[in-house]
Amino acid sequence: MILDKIKYDIEQEFYELKNSISNRLRDDFDIDAQKDFLKNHIPNEIIVKSEILLDTLLNYLMETAINELDKLDVEIQNDFFNQDFRNKIREWVKQTENKLELTTPELLLADPRWRQGVINGGTAFIIGTAVTVFVFDPTKVIWAIVTGLVTIISAVYLFKKGYEKAEPKARSIIRSDVEKFIENAEKQVTDWLETVATVFSEEFKDFCNSRSINIKGIL
Repeated sequence: MILDKIKYDIEQEFYELKNSISNRLRDDFDIDAQKDFLKNHIPNEIIVKSEILLDTLLNYLMETAINELDKLDVEIQNDFFNQDFRNKIREWVKQTENKLELTTPELLLADPRWRQGVINGGTAFIIGTAVTVFVFDPTKVIWAIVTGLVTIISAVYLFKKGYEKAEPKARSIIRSDVEKFIENAEKQVTDWLETVATVFSEEFKDFCNSRSINIKGIL
C-alpha cells in the first residue's frame, strides 16, 4: 500500500530530525544560543523534508500507475505519460490553498526565566521606587533616596538570581515545546501527503474512466 509506505518514510525522516534536535538540547545547553536556531532551523528543515517526501510519494504513485497500465495498449500508456501527472500534481501543490502550511512555531516565546526573575525582584523594585517617589520630607528625602536605590539594586540582584535559577525549568519547557511542535508538524505533513495521494488517485481514476479502463484505484 502506497499510504503505508509513505507513512513509514515520514516516520523515518522525522525520527532523524528528532534525534538531531535532541542532540542539540542535551544537558545544560545555552538557551540564548539555541533559541534563534530552533525557531528558524526546525520549520526550514521540515519544509525540506516535506519536499523530499513529496518526490518519494510521486515516485510511488507513478510506479503503481504505470504497473496498472503495463498490460494495456502502448497508445494508452503513451497517453498517460503525455498527461504528465507528476507535473500536474506539482502545479496543484503550488496553489496557495494546497500548500503545506506549518503552524507558526511558538517555540521559546514564553521564557520562564523572565517570569521567575520578575517574581523574585518585582516586589523589591516597586517598594524601592515608591520610597524614592513618595517621600517629601526634606529632612528624610536623601535617606529615602539612598534607601530606595539600595532596594532597587537589590531587586536587580534578586531578578538576576531568579532568572538564573529558572534555567533548568526553561530548558525542560523548551525541550517539551520543541517535541510537541515536531510531532504536530509530522501530523501536518502526513495529512498533506495523504491529500496529495488522494488527488493523484482521483485524477488517475478520471483518466482511466475517460478511456473505459477498469481500474479500481491505486491507493
